[in-house]
Amino acid sequence: MFEPLGKLSPNLDHGAEPDWRAGRRALLAAVVLVGVASASGCSKGKSEQDAPKPTALITAAPVEQSRVEEQVVAYGQAETAPQGSMTLTAPMEAVVAEVLAAPGQAVCSGQAILVLSPSPQAKIDLAKARADGETTRQAYDRALRLRRSGLVGDAEVETAHSAAVAAEATYKSLSSRAEAMSAVRAPADGVVEALSANRGDQVAAGAALGRIGARNAVRIRLNMDVFNEARVTQGASVRVRRISGEDLGLGKVIALSPRPDPQTHLASAYVTAPVPLVPGEEMEGRVVIAAVSGPTVPRQALVTDDDGASVFVIDKGVAHKRSVKVGPIMDDAAAILSGLKVGERVAVEGAAALDDGMAVNEAKKPAQAEDKARGGSEP
Repeated sequence: MFEPLGKLSPNLDHGAEPDWRAGRRALLAAVVLVGVASASGCSKGKSEQDAPKPTALITAAPVEQSRVEEQVVAYGQAETAPQGSMTLTAPMEAVVAEVLAAPGQAVCSGQAILVLSPSPQAKIDLAKARADGETTRQAYDRALRLRRSGLVGDAEVETAHSAAVAAEATYKSLSSRAEAMSAVRAPADGVVEALSANRGDQVAAGAALGRIGARNAVRIRLNMDVFNEARVTQGASVRVRRISGEDLGLGKVIALSPRPDPQTHLASAYVTAPVPLVPGEEMEGRVVIAAVSGPTVPRQALVTDDDGASVFVIDKGVAHKRSVKVGPIMDDAAAILSGLKVGERVAVEGAAALDDGMAVNEAKKPAQAEDKARGGSEP
């Protein structure tokens, strides 16, 4: 039986706290602990929500409207086109007396390239032709006198005349060729491509002595692998440069080699020269194989992953990942076929480290930083 609350049990010590009070005190302490724990948990959750989100430092650039070309870069040399190569020949058997030009040298029309002198046999032939001319002329004069005396007929006179004319023609031909040997001259403005005769050489009549490439018939031969040549079309534009980097302007593809070289296994594209060139000059050509006009972004803005190509569009300080279809890429510019509009801003430096929805701060460019330090740009 429970004793009345107003009475004390005779067995309890009057100095001790009653059991019901101790239980009530323990219950209150537990409630306080639970409240403190709950308040602590709420405070922690609120602080986590209020904690600043990670922010990335980037540079950004606007999407611009421009033309981007896909190019094949190839290297080669300037050379004379087949129709522009002129061969120097010996007019008769001769000995090379002097060589006045060297391969690769630019020459003008009529400029002396070689000096020849008749060979010993050529001198004999020339002397014989002179003697034959004199003999046949005398025979013709004698036939004319005999016809006037009635001793020969017209047929004999005609025969003597024909012989005299032939002998004179032979002598004149040899004599003019001997005079021409005093200087073998360039037939047109151009460049000495090759010389096959040296001083002291004896050369036969009609032998090739060298080649002159006409200055207005120089083309550029660019060498490339078969895969790239298959992408090049006749008439394609080519940006031509010297190996030193000097930009010479635009040429055009005028012909493609039907088969690769058996030794180098490289195919060739023949290009018009935009400026006069010397055969043998080392050249670089950038052949345009595709061109697109539309939205473009810096190449560094492209991010590639398992989902393909994408960019991060910056809007109100937040980076939004967006898939794009990429077209031709030239140097630092990439054409965007779909997924972007001109005027939007995309992350460039730092784009590869971004996540969709990440907050960003745009770094100031050096020029902007200087203007800010001066208190604004000068008018």
